[in-house]
Amino acid sequence: MLSMTLPMHPLSLGIMVLLLAFISCSLIATISPWYSYMLFFIFIGGMLVMFAYVASLSPNMTFSINNPLMPITLTVVLILNFKNLSFSSTYQTNADLSLTINDTTQALSFLYMQDGITSIILLACMLLFTLVASVKICKPSMGALRPFL
Repeated sequence: MLSMTLPMHPLSLGIMVLLLAFISCSLIATISPWYSYMLFFIFIGGMLVMFAYVASLSPNMTFSINNPLMPITLTVVLILNFKNLSFSSTYQTNADLSLTINDTTQALSFLYMQDGITSIILLACMLLFTLVASVKICKPSMGALRPFL
């Protein structure tokens, strides 16, 4: 029953995950805009890797909608949900915003002091190791990803 309403094509599944990421990042943006910004770009990067992997492994399937009434139903549900939302202004004043920026700056400045520099070096080494490992895995002749020809 569930497979009749939900799509099974990799492209539509990717779009659904992207919409879920966008909605969750919009909700997180009310708390911390920078965190939601970074989280959204991490989702986008992951989706690009997954799209390349799925596109190289899956056969050329035709994109079709299982239930033709599903897009219309989803549109009506979304319109009804957004109609009931009330957007209140929760903007911060300049004084509150400058205090928040100062607190964030003080918290981030710890990383570049003598005590926190080891964590930065460890993070850089981990990122370098991840980069080298992903390059070794994705060799066209021996890796999981085949070349696009």
